[in-house]
Amino acid sequence: MQEVLIIDDAPDELAAITHSLERVFQVRTATQGFQGLKSAAMYPPDLILLNLHLQDQSGISILAELKGNPLLAQTTVIVLAGEHNIDEENLAFSLGAADFVRQPINLMAIKARITTQLELAQARRALSEVHLSRSQELEQARLNTVRLLVKASSFKDADTGFHVLRMSQYSRILALAAGYNTDYSELVFNAAPMHDVGKIGIPDRILNKPGVLSDEEWQIMKDHTIIGREIIGVQGSELLKCSASIAMSHHEKWNGTGYPLGLKGKAIPLEGRICAIADVFDALTELRPYKQPWPVQQAVAYIKDEKGKHFDPELVAHFETSLPEILETQQLYSNL
Repeated sequence: MQEVLIIDDAPDELAAITHSLERVFQVRTATQGFQGLKSAAMYPPDLILLNLHLQDQSGISILAELKGNPLLAQTTVIVLAGEHNIDEENLAFSLGAADFVRQPINLMAIKARITTQLELAQARRALSEVHLSRSQELEQARLNTVRLLVKASSFKDADTGFHVLRMSQYSRILALAAGYNTDYSELVFNAAPMHDVGKIGIPDRILNKPGVLSDEEWQIMKDHTIIGREIIGVQGSELLKCSASIAMSHHEKWNGTGYPLGLKGKAIPLEGRICAIADVFDALTELRPYKQPWPVQQAVAYIKDEKGKHFDPELVAHFETSLPEILETQQLYSNL
């Protein structure tokens, strides 16, 4: 039986839709945006019915997070909204909504829309399977492997989910701003979520410690770069090679004082230099067990101050020019 996740905080509406659908579909519900995102990420449904006007979080931001999550990007989303708002409708479609249903709800219409969209999704999958070459199938399998490893690491580190979504977006923006082509930028985008997969091998007492790590604990923590490369391996597709490179090199520093190899300047792989900026900027501006989030201005000042020390000077310049897009993305993918 196909599964529908309803994210809606209007009790009467939620009850009516659930009752209408549960004879045909397996139905899950969430009455808060964050709860819905967590439920979808843990157990991806076949379709999501999303009310854009929730009390706790903008439905548009939830839609963006759903479509920005590699595990959910292809999941069909139908949105519910009230009064006619063409800008809201256009934005929802631009973010990947498959259909738009006006309130007050028509239960028969919703059931028909859901059935139609699920049939279309099934037809698209069947057509894709017919036309995929063996090499494309293998590449998709590798991408799925990356996504599964990222999902596994999210159970180990509670900070991983939203951080991965944002820093991978920042990495793509930065690669494009630096003049690299779409193929390379997409490669970095898909590989960046693997940057901290090695934390799977770090003990919880260190990974989730609320205070400052001791010297011994810090040495163990630094091993996540090597563990990450060992998990991914150094052979295989371009995606896996790029993922392994990022996992190993995203803590290297331009002046050679980073880890694990102490690489310097352009000896550090380009994708590692890109992800270093994206990773640090997001880590500084988000809440962690051991620190409060920094104001954006302070984090930007830090990145600029570390130009030529921690970070590639040319990439810092591109970070500055692309900052409006990065901040827009930060807002869109915020979990606050």
